[in-house]
Amino acid sequence: DRMNIYPNIPFLDLTETIDQIEVDTGHKFQPTIKEHGKIDGKIYRLPTYYSAQPAIYRKDLLAAAGYDELPNTWDELIQCMRDVSDPDKGIYGFGVGCGPTDNDGETLLRTWLWSEGGYLFNEQGEPDPVNPETIRVIQTYVDLYKEGCISPSATTWGAGCNNKTYLVGESALVYNPFTLYNAMLEPGYETLLANSGSDGFPQGKNGTVMFLSLLGYAINESCQNPQVPYTLL
Repeated sequence: DRMNIYPNIPFLDLTETIDQIEVDTGHKFQPTIKEHGKIDGKIYRLPTYYSAQPAIYRKDLLAAAGYDELPNTWDELIQCMRDVSDPDKGIYGFGVGCGPTDNDGETLLRTWLWSEGGYLFNEQGEPDPVNPETIRVIQTYVDLYKEGCISPSATTWGAGCNNKTYLVGESALVYNPFTLYNAMLEPGYETLLANSGSDGFPQGKNGTVMFLSLLGYAINESCQNPQVPYTLL
């Protein structure tokens, strides 16, 4: 978002509003969440919601492949996905899609890239698709797909398809907010829920990187009566 709007920020400064909310409620926003919405010392977004994409995986399928827990490095995890996969039985280890509207897949691939030292833009902000680590990660994903470790339909997935592939028992591992966990609380998923575990992101050459989705309210600078949204917030 910053890349899309900076330096021509179309929103009004909410720093004093956020400070007043903390005084009035007696509660503090998490400092890191406030900092994320800050540009040049001013906060332009009132944070309301954030989520990450934890791993949700099939404990029973990993155990059958000889794993007591989810590996904690990307290299080990990729090998685990190869060991778990059995495409002849319709079981695919890595439930990460690459469809044109699959924002969950895009988020996970970015996280993977960053943790391994890859990037999509260089320090000058220019596209840099030939970074060696970027190429290695993308090639690994392609290899997994060709080897039958990713569902053949993954190239057509959209948002929510990783939920579906897990719920029908097709994929052994997906990265998704806990909407998937909530879905498994519905009748009919008791066995799947009992066989499911959750974990964080694996480590790469650059350590562990976590992608957070941060949402909130902003006031457009073109608002003719800004006091109304200021009061509402």
